[in-house]
Amino acid sequence: MNRKEPSLLLTIENLSFSRNQKQIFQQFHLQISPHTVTCILGPSGIGKTTLLKLIANLIPPDAGLISFPIDSLGYVFQEPRLLPSLTVFENIAWVGEAVAEERIDQLLEIAGLYHAKTHYPHQLSGGMRQRVSLVRAMVNQPALLLMDEPFQSLDIHLKQEMLQLVHTLWLDYQPTVILVTHDLNEALYLGQRILILSNGPIQIVGDFTRHSATFHKDDCLKMKELLSSSIPLKI
Repeated sequence: MNRKEPSLLLTIENLSFSRNQKQIFQQFHLQISPHTVTCILGPSGIGKTTLLKLIANLIPPDAGLISFPIDSLGYVFQEPRLLPSLTVFENIAWVGEAVAEERIDQLLEIAGLYHAKTHYPHQLSGGMRQRVSLVRAMVNQPALLLMDEPFQSLDIHLKQEMLQLVHTLWLDYQPTVILVTHDLNEALYLGQRILILSNGPIQIVGDFTRHSATFHKDDCLKMKELLSSSIPLKI
C-alpha cells in the first residue's frame, strides 16, 4: 500500500532562539507544503541564514518544535564548499554514493558541466563551482532543499543561468525548496510563495502566494513596500 504524502512537509511551532543576548526568534511559526518553492526575504543580518541552520539541525533551538516527516535534506550554502582534492564528478559522487554514474552524468549535462567532470575546483569559475554545489545538493533527490543566497556573488548573466538551472532541476522531481535571498527578482522568478520577515524577534509580515503564472501586481507592490520599510539589524 502506498504511503500517503503529508499535507505539510515542514512545521515550525513556537520556535525560540537567541544569540549574544539578542532574541532572534520568539514563538515563531511556519508551515511549508510539499513540492513548493518558498522564498524568504528580509533585512540583511536578521537571522534568515539562522533559520535554515535551525531547520537543518546544524544549531539547536532554545525552545519549540521543528519537524518534517522525511529523512532526506539537501543544503546549498552561500559558498560552494567543494572538496579541493576531488574532481567535479568525485565531489558529487562523494555525497551520492548510491547514485548511478549515469544519473550523475545526466545532472552534469543539465548543468552544463559534463565537459568539466574531471576538473578540480580550482580549475572552475565561480559560477561553475556554484553549479557543482547545486548538483551535489540535489543528486540524492532530497525531499527538502535549503538554499542560502546561492546567487549573491554572481554577475547578472551567471545569476540568470543559475536561476534557470534551479528551475530545470526542480522540474526534474519537484523537491520542497526554501530559498533565502535578498533579491526580490529572484524570488519572483522562482518562488510559488514569498515570505517577508521583519527585524527580530523575527515575524512574518508578508505572506504571498502565486496563483497564476506571475504574482499579482498589487502583491508585488506590497512586497517592495515591506522590504523598503525594513530597517536592517546586525546580529
